[in-house]
Amino acid sequence: MSTWTEPVFIKNLLIVIVGLSISVWWLYKKIKSKLEEVQERQENIRKRV
Repeated sequence: MSTWTEPVFIKNLLIVIVGLSISVWWLYKKIKSKLEEVQERQENIRKRV
């Protein structure tokens, strides 16, 4: 079993944290862009009516 003081464990933990951070940032960016697209479409529909 690993302990908090093992260098390999700390290195792997940092890699996982960085990977999760990047994936959360990427998902946030994608969701935000999709929401902006939906908002633009709704505004265009309102202007036509």
